[in-house]
Amino acid sequence: MLLRKFLAFLVTSFATTILFVLLLGSELQLGIVLSTAIIGMYAVGGIISYGIPTSVLADVITKKLPEPNRKYTSLILHILFGMAFIFVLGIIADPSGMIGQFPQFWSSMWVFFLAATFASTLFWGVDEWLRSRPKES
Repeated sequence: MLLRKFLAFLVTSFATTILFVLLLGSELQLGIVLSTAIIGMYAVGGIISYGIPTSVLADVITKKLPEPNRKYTSLILHILFGMAFIFVLGIIADPSGMIGQFPQFWSSMWVFFLAATFASTLFWGVDEWLRSRPKES
């Protein structure tokens, strides 16, 4: 399972970084190399510290469910965990700003919301694809 999660992490980190460099690289006005490094650093950090543990948690929660219920419940959990990421981040980083000034918080964090939701869905897809592949003996 850990190798599968690590491979899903690699693919998700790479794809998320490339997608958001293409979408936001010119907005950052830092050049393509620096933009890629900064976005990649955030993608890798978020997926390692939050994405992998929540994916393992989703696996534990759905372990005893029959197919295809396990697969779809896991997808829902991955999406919900991805959507919750900015709120967890907001509570940790600036709880009073997130709660007391939510419109300002949201205006600066909606991109992270989309990124985390995209990454969690992609992580689930890669993880499920790897899970479905025949095991080599």
